[in-house]
Amino acid sequence: MLESVRNLLSGKTLFILVTFLAIPFVFFGSTSFGTVFSSFGTVNGETVSQTDVNLAASNVTQRYQSIFGDEFSIDLIGEEQYAESVRQEIINQKLLLSAARAADLIASEKQAKKEIIQIENFQTDGQFDEGLFQSVVRANGFTPDDYINLVQQTISMDFFIQGLTNSTYVSARDIEKFIVAFEKTRDVDFQFIDFGAIKETQSISDEQIKSFYDANPLLFLDKERRSLQFLTLNSKIFADGIAVDETLIKSAYEEYLAEQKSNVQRRASHLMVDAANYNSKDEALEKIRSIKAELDNGALNFADAVVKFSEDSATINSNGDLGYSAGFAFPEEFEAALGELSLNSISNIIDLEDTLHILKLTEIVEPEIKSYAESADELKQDYIAGEAAARLQNAIAGYEARILAGESFESIFAGESFVFLNTVSEEELTQATSPNLTKEVFGSSALNAVAFQEEGDEVTFFTITEIIEPQLLTFDTAKDSAKDELMTSLAQNALAEINTTIKDQGLNTSSTDFQTYKSVTRYSSLLPREVGKALFQANLEELTQVSLSNGDVYWIKATNETLPDESLINSKAEQYELIVNQIQQQRYNIYLDNLLRKNLRVDLKNI
Repeated sequence: MLESVRNLLSGKTLFILVTFLAIPFVFFGSTSFGTVFSSFGTVNGETVSQTDVNLAASNVTQRYQSIFGDEFSIDLIGEEQYAESVRQEIINQKLLLSAARAADLIASEKQAKKEIIQIENFQTDGQFDEGLFQSVVRANGFTPDDYINLVQQTISMDFFIQGLTNSTYVSARDIEKFIVAFEKTRDVDFQFIDFGAIKETQSISDEQIKSFYDANPLLFLDKERRSLQFLTLNSKIFADGIAVDETLIKSAYEEYLAEQKSNVQRRASHLMVDAANYNSKDEALEKIRSIKAELDNGALNFADAVVKFSEDSATINSNGDLGYSAGFAFPEEFEAALGELSLNSISNIIDLEDTLHILKLTEIVEPEIKSYAESADELKQDYIAGEAAARLQNAIAGYEARILAGESFESIFAGESFVFLNTVSEEELTQATSPNLTKEVFGSSALNAVAFQEEGDEVTFFTITEIIEPQLLTFDTAKDSAKDELMTSLAQNALAEINTTIKDQGLNTSSTDFQTYKSVTRYSSLLPREVGKALFQANLEELTQVSLSNGDVYWIKATNETLPDESLINSKAEQYELIVNQIQQQRYNIYLDNLLRKNLRVDLKNI
């Protein structure tokens, strides 16, 4: 639980990670979650919103794609497991958020906005781009308010995590223990038994192979095979002949125009007086009024006034530049003032309680608007794609009704160009179609029943017409496989005898397989990882057997141990401090998980 949040304990790193996880739908695709219901319940009193469900589904999809690849679909794991993964994702995030709220660590909307304008993906030429922000979040299924709320929650969780991280402490003695454990060396005597070499020495006759084949028929079965009929449909098939109503295209273009006109961006500069630098608010007001008077009578231009009087050190060198806004990035008072200004004019004094400002509107950027002729073809294609998808869904619904009515595959798809595959194995069907269809076909035992499998924007209807159970291969076909199986069996018997001898008599120091290594470290490349691990877990002079996955065997005995001296410990202290802190944090996370879940209240529904 919470691994994705806790593994990044730096506040800024965590914020960037979760913020960009908040814009994944264009990459990972939407899900069916939340398309019908508007109420999803609560976790520890925290309301679960549509955004929470969509984001959880997207994060879960991302994790499964990292396992299964980009072709992952819900069918690979089943809807129940996928839904449960989404539920757990929601619970994990809401647990942390409720803990942050209980600790009074909820971030403000202002803090969220400050972080948003610093995200490079929302900037153009180093300045926050309101139009870019709007287009990105809306294109990925968010409203700006949804996104701001999400960032507030993320920062709140980050505050909570940082508080926990700062409470952990690792002593110098803890670090020293780790250094001693990981930097000590051991001398080792060992005997290596090469299973492959033993196998190659086995001599067998054709008669022995035939006897082994006859005695072990289950080892030599052919693959299960199936015959099926199937038809794959997609929306492209239904696109032909769709007429486009020009009135609809014109209406869509009008919507486009309205949206573009709302994306006008204004660039502003400001001069700021900080009330904290004066004995009273009135004194600060008097100061900025005198500056405003000089600007109004032409005694000062705005750029010189900023350099001379502004108390915002972050913007003085850029003549007070604040970047762009389309009505959201700046405080409401700024936005209202800018809306009334003409280009290059200055505002009245704006009072933000702690600070006083004078704005100058320095640039107005209107979005490039495509002509109707430029947009019409794209809008028509979008319309056709939508209509084709709707026709596909109608066709699927019609076919489903006929399937439920008990019609046969041939009857339902009479006149269609469906495909017939005869006695194919799983591998052959996968090559001809897809892994998902193969899973469906070989996962069913129903003959002549019509089923369907959806994948992306396609649906495949199929029926299994024949199931051929695995058959015993002929001896001629299975001879090579039988020979290999028999040689493996004989080699395993020979290896068992060698292991018994070593176990009873100890290492054979005169054997060509016997070797001695000096000063072996815990992660030395001289020995396989499994052998190195066993070497440092065993007691000195203890004879230990280590069997590898390829059949090889090591018999090892640690004969001497050398601990790191004070000089080595001191030189490694800084390097190990980070490692030990991470291990301690993982242990603390387990404790925290148990603590947070102790009084967990989950009331989720419609997920």
